[in-house]
Amino acid sequence: MIDHIDQLIDELIAREGDFVDHPADTGGPTRWGITQAVARRHGYTGEMHTLPRHMAAAMYKRVYWHAAAFDQLERLAPKLAAEMFDTGVNMGTGTAIGFLQRALNALNRNGRDYPDIAIDRKIGPETLRAVQAFFRCRGNSAEPVLTKAIDALQGARAPSTLSSAPDRVKRLFQDYVEVERAYFRKTRIFPIMHTVVIRREVYEQNRWIAMSLYKAFAEAQRRVYEGLNQTAAQMAMLPWLVSHVEEARREMGDDWWPYGLESNRHVLDTFLRYHHEQGISARRVLPEELFHPASLDLSKV
Repeated sequence: MIDHIDQLIDELIAREGDFVDHPADTGGPTRWGITQAVARRHGYTGEMHTLPRHMAAAMYKRVYWHAAAFDQLERLAPKLAAEMFDTGVNMGTGTAIGFLQRALNALNRNGRDYPDIAIDRKIGPETLRAVQAFFRCRGNSAEPVLTKAIDALQGARAPSTLSSAPDRVKRLFQDYVEVERAYFRKTRIFPIMHTVVIRREVYEQNRWIAMSLYKAFAEAQRRVYEGLNQTAAQMAMLPWLVSHVEEARREMGDDWWPYGLESNRHVLDTFLRYHHEQGISARRVLPEELFHPASLDLSKV
C-alpha cells in the first residue's frame, strides 16, 4: 500500500513535469520540480537533466515532509498535512507553518478554546497541542475549516527578484499608483476584494446568520476606519499614513470599501459582462442573481 506522502509526491511530480531550464529562473535548471539550488544544498552534484526521479522524491520527503514535521501533523489530520505539504513546496515550509499558526490563533475564539501560540514558523509541541485542541472543540468541521483558513491566507506576493535583481525584474507600470488612480477616475471601479459565502443548508437552518454576519463585518470595518483617523497612535508604521488616508478619502469618498449590492452594482455588472463575453457563463447573469433575496436591501441595517 502506497504511503500518503508518496502519493502526494507522485501527484506533485506529475504536475511539475520533467526538465526545465529557463534563464529567468533564479533557482537554475529544474527537474521534477527540484531546482538546481535545492539539489546542490542536499548533496546532488550531477547534471540537472539527469537527476533521478527517486532522488527528487527523497528530497521532497526529507525537506518538505519530515524536516517540517508535517508527518506528525498527518497523524492528526491527513488532509491538513497534504495542504501544508503543497503550500510548503510552493511557498516554503516556514511560510506554510506560519499560516497554520496564524489560523489557529484567529480561530481559538479569543483564547477560550486554547491559548494563542507563538508564530515561530516551526511545528513543535505547542502547535500540535493547539491543533489537537482545535479538533477537539470543532469536531468534524475542524479539518476543512483549518484547511480553508490556510488557503485563505495565501495570496499574490511580489517576487523577491523585484528588490534583489531590479535589472532583471521590473514593474509593468512604473508609476502604478497613478495608473490605478486614472483607471478608477475613468471607470469608478475599485476591484472587489472578497465575498462572504454561506452554505445554503446553514442559512436555511439559521435565517438570522446573514444579517448577523453583515452587521459584524460592518462593525469591524467601522472600527478600522475609526482607527485610521487616530493620529496619536497610528495603525501602521508608515510616516505619511495620515496623508495616505486623506488622499484616499479625497479620491474615493469616506467609504472606499463599501459593502452591499447597491454600492458595488456597477463593479459586479462589469465583471458579469466580461464573464459572459469571454464565454465563461452561457448568459448574462444579473448581480441580483448572485445573492440571497434577504441580503439585497441592506439600507435598513
